[in-house]
Amino acid sequence: MKVICMTTSKGGAAKTTNTVETAAALKILGKKVLVIDIDQTTGLTKYVGAYYEPDERESLGIKTIYDILTGDCSVDEAILDVECFDLISGDERLANPQITFNKEDDQYLLKDICEMLEENGYDYIFIDHGPQKDLLQKMSYIASDYFFITTLMAENDRQQAKNAVAEISQLQKSRNKLVTGDVYGFIVSRVKKVSLSDLAISDMENEAAIYKENRSVEPRIFTIPDAIAIAEAQTFKVPNTMAHKSSNVSRAYYDLADYILEIN
Repeated sequence: MKVICMTTSKGGAAKTTNTVETAAALKILGKKVLVIDIDQTTGLTKYVGAYYEPDERESLGIKTIYDILTGDCSVDEAILDVECFDLISGDERLANPQITFNKEDDQYLLKDICEMLEENGYDYIFIDHGPQKDLLQKMSYIASDYFFITTLMAENDRQQAKNAVAEISQLQKSRNKLVTGDVYGFIVSRVKKVSLSDLAISDMENEAAIYKENRSVEPRIFTIPDAIAIAEAQTFKVPNTMAHKSSNVSRAYYDLADYILEIN
């Protein structure tokens, strides 16, 4: 079992989209996949049509990642079987994690949860955290084996992607070696056939080369074309990699999924 985190330091950079579409592609390829939404905005949970208001969750007995982290339910009690993969849904109560999880060892809670999930036979667990630099992001980094850095083409997006690599590297070098996972890829999303896309790809290739010098792992560059199909997937609550497997954007995600299988 491997734990995967698609990450960047900026919101709106297709992190959640890349997580959903890649996880669904791996499910189609026959793998057992679980996605954990640890973002207080619950964006991924909404993406796949599994969001319920707090009072609805209570009446239906639906548990979330918050309930697991606080010890209010078991891991198995919170797993939802949605069409595209298994899901542990997000929760708005994660808004102030530094208050709720204020013990030093709490940073390992998500890693402990992932280790417990090994008994469930998952091939891959994806973690989707929020863009803010907080304890939940740190938990996600500590728990993960593979990182994929997501970015759009603009300079600010690329800089935020580099910041994410720097944050991961800092934790890799920490006294306790808090992060043991590695960056295996950069994903440039919403790519259009303009000169800016070449610049963005070149910039990420340089960042990948620097990472290889420091860690002896050579991250691969992936491009995801700009496509209205992704907006449609979010509207209809079905990943494009499931609804339209042969589309250009789906093929890009299947290439990424194939690469993840190769790493394994």
